[in-house]
Amino acid sequence: MKWEEKTMTSRTPYFNKTLFKKNILGFWPLWGVAGLLGVVVSLGILNINLYDETRFFNSVFELSPIINVVLAMIYAMLCALLVWKYLFSEKSDVFFHSLPVKREGLFLTNYLSGFVIMLIPYVCVGATVVISSLVHHAFDAGVVLRTVLIVLGENLFFFSLASFVVFLVGHLASFIAVYLAANFLAVLFELVITGLARGFWVGYDTVYNAYARFLSPCVHMIAELEESGNWVVAAYAAVGVALSVAAMLLYRGRNSESAGEIVAIRVLRPIFKYAFAIVIGMLGGNILYSLLYLFDSDSAYRFLPMLICELLMGAIGYFAAQMLLEKTVRVFKKKNMTGFILVSAVLILICGSFKMDFFGVENRTAKAEDIKCIEMMAVGARCEAGQDDSDRLRKILDFHEVILENKEDIRFADDTSLWTLSDYRGNTVRFVYTLKNGEVFERQYIFRPGNEAIYNAYENIMKDTEVKRGFFSTEGVKITNIELFQMAGEGAESTYEQTSVHHVDYNRILNALYKEADKIEFFSGDDYALIMNISSEKAKNSDYYDYYYLSIVITPDMKNVVEELIRTGLLANENGTLKLIDEEYGHSQK
Repeated sequence: MKWEEKTMTSRTPYFNKTLFKKNILGFWPLWGVAGLLGVVVSLGILNINLYDETRFFNSVFELSPIINVVLAMIYAMLCALLVWKYLFSEKSDVFFHSLPVKREGLFLTNYLSGFVIMLIPYVCVGATVVISSLVHHAFDAGVVLRTVLIVLGENLFFFSLASFVVFLVGHLASFIAVYLAANFLAVLFELVITGLARGFWVGYDTVYNAYARFLSPCVHMIAELEESGNWVVAAYAAVGVALSVAAMLLYRGRNSESAGEIVAIRVLRPIFKYAFAIVIGMLGGNILYSLLYLFDSDSAYRFLPMLICELLMGAIGYFAAQMLLEKTVRVFKKKNMTGFILVSAVLILICGSFKMDFFGVENRTAKAEDIKCIEMMAVGARCEAGQDDSDRLRKILDFHEVILENKEDIRFADDTSLWTLSDYRGNTVRFVYTLKNGEVFERQYIFRPGNEAIYNAYENIMKDTEVKRGFFSTEGVKITNIELFQMAGEGAESTYEQTSVHHVDYNRILNALYKEADKIEFFSGDDYALIMNISSEKAKNSDYYDYYYLSIVITPDMKNVVEELIRTGLLANENGTLKLIDEEYGHSQK
């Protein structure tokens, strides 16, 4: 007789249907309310756009990227909190891990249920819009497919990021803080660094470079989607897959005792402490300095007050982090002083490197042979010089050198000084260097007649004929409008005429001005003259000064210019007196 012994197989599956259904049904208030609100809002948008079938359909599927991304980010955080909330309580943590389910099974079950909860409201909205579009014969399969892929990619990334953060921390408050930091901190920190550069370096006027923006997913995704960069969603979706795998690996090695801790991974606690202290020191120090010097008219930062503010906020950040980690307020101990000294040294090094211009940014120019072109923005307009304009290029470089030699005269410029608009333009100069290797860098300076050496150099270069010709070059510039003003002195009536872009040959006028550049004077706010305002814009995209507004004085001895304006019908010569012509009525204005 043959005996067969049956052994009980392991009951530790990699997926738990009961838990999956419990998550979906148990959290119905979240996805139910979100889905209902989505349907109501989408129907409202569709109702507004019923008169236009194409707009009717696209209006919901092509909502602003800001709305889509921000909603996905916030909703992912809520869904992750719901399915992983047991990790924040030691009692719940122990209970769930005592179930006959492997940790991989718990992770897969909770991850999938959370992701499904995220998608339910989108399915409700999508179904509503598709049905409505079919009824109104406005269905577009391409728009639907693109929207579905973008929604899946956004939600996959943000939910994976939220899940990854859950396993790094063990406390609800720290989860929210770290998750928001992961989405925005890089941009905020770069803004602070750029602010230090603007405050300590004369001429550095860049507000934000966006070098680290990709490390702030919410901001970067919005910016790229607004520029139709749908590829960014695919890239972040791939990162989301990697984050989900990393989250599962963290979960496998996570101790139940870490529930309730600010940082769940012990090896990351020193990193959290020092990073938190430095970030608070930099961000908080700059905010504190700004508040203390809120009404200060000087544009430059003062090194010692800024350093004191950063050290003070760094101390607050360091000891606050220590309190959170040790769960006690008794952290002012000798053993913690070493860490505080290290944080202080880092803050001194960062602040000092900007003060001493360790990177050589403040004095940077370029050799003439390395420059592809240089643009000088002054009097509200743009003057460009390249290798073909070597004389003009050399003069602009020399002018920039004079500014740098006398930069201390403008370091603490009084920004509250009130000037007329024309005077302000006359005292603001920006240089844009485009090098042969493709690199571009910019500098801007504000000065006034009190800065004698700089102002004299500025006066000389603005009187130079070759430089003045550079303001009337049509290369890379689109003229959009020309206005003529005629003023006869204080208290006198003035006449005004604005040309039309449809029938005036602007290039002919610019060529006439180019020929008589030696006679040109830039308008400086006097209350008499015949003034021509030329509005133009660069044909290529530019972050700065893509719009120009140049005011020059027209005098009778500028014969070529006067003849051209008479030929175009903008001026009339009545018995030797120049008068403006009213285009609409065909006579001079009084």
